[in-house]
Amino acid sequence: MTTSIYLVSAAIRLEHHMQGFIGNTGLFLGLFLFVMGAIGFTMCVIEIREILRLNNIFLFKYFNLSHAIIHATAQLVVVIIGGWVPPHLIGYTALALQFSSLYTSITMSLNRMMSVRFPFIYAKVFTKSNTIMIIIVTWLLAFSSSIVLLIGESLLKR
Repeated sequence: MTTSIYLVSAAIRLEHHMQGFIGNTGLFLGLFLFVMGAIGFTMCVIEIREILRLNNIFLFKYFNLSHAIIHATAQLVVVIIGGWVPPHLIGYTALALQFSSLYTSITMSLNRMMSVRFPFIYAKVFTKSNTIMIIIVTWLLAFSSSIVLLIGESLLKR
């Protein structure tokens, strides 16, 4: 009987000790994530400013600008102001921004591939207006991909 009481007491003390450790680790990781998010956001803002500062923006820079805006928005929404926004909204916004980042990376790769493989077609396809239209369609496709999840969730609640 004494042994079982001792074991229960030891387990309770261990659990209490681990809760303090996990709480401190969570606080440390939260602060670390906030600092890294602030650094990432600042770097994205600097990149956006530098791209816009150039008088002659090459067509590929529009993709870089779009990518930097996606990542700055993700850092701002998910990491920095995430505590003040409802979690479900953060989740869908983060998912839409991940889709945007993925689709923008794909279009950047296609842009580079076409410039190397088909240089004469590249000049016709990637004009300034077409490049901006491709970026807009990429963003719309990304956000519509995550809207499907919102619609599905609202239908399930009925």
